[in-house]
Amino acid sequence: MRKYIRKKRCKKRISPKTVERLALYYEILITLPLRRKYISSEELGNLAGVSATTVRQDFLCFEEVEGKARKGYEVKKLKKALKEIFNVDKKTCGIIIGAGKLGQAISGYDNFKKSNICFKAFFDKDKRKVGKKINNIPVLDIKTLPEFIKKNKSVEVAIVCIPPKEAQEVVETIVESGIKAIWNFSPTVLELPEDVVIEYERIGVGFYKLLYNFKYRNK
Repeated sequence: MRKYIRKKRCKKRISPKTVERLALYYEILITLPLRRKYISSEELGNLAGVSATTVRQDFLCFEEVEGKARKGYEVKKLKKALKEIFNVDKKTCGIIIGAGKLGQAISGYDNFKKSNICFKAFFDKDKRKVGKKINNIPVLDIKTLPEFIKKNKSVEVAIVCIPPKEAQEVVETIVESGIKAIWNFSPTVLELPEDVVIEYERIGVGFYKLLYNFKYRNK
């Protein structure tokens, strides 16, 4: 493996495609056995579905990350650099709007626990769920959402897992209460102020890509 060294970090904002790949690398790295010390660009590329050259180019911005001949990249240093990029080198707290199956699955995602990400509460309008705990996270009445956000300043992110007809109003309440980062699983486009960062998660997209690649696999 070639050896790459950068004396300074990249000062420019990383492109969305690169951020997406870096997030994938991070997910792969935190699932490796703890005893694993090195990983090559070839292996990481194979696991991520990209070329080894792309992996090396993506890591050029990290001054503390360099590949070693016949060994690869040091896993511990890679994870540290990526944690800093994604701001998960510190604790990040969020809330989940909607205590249905999707919200429950997200709250139980093991890699979030490995990344200092915690969920303070679910919010739901279903009285049968309110007052219970899911994955040891309390389910609160959606009506208490504004008060909860204002009292819990450590909450920075809201994950939205509710029907589209309800999403706009609820997200407006979230933003007005002080949260500026939204991860939206509701299949609708939301109108939000420019200072709010939103990430849309289209669950069907991955499946459509799979079907396309399957259809043209031999062409």
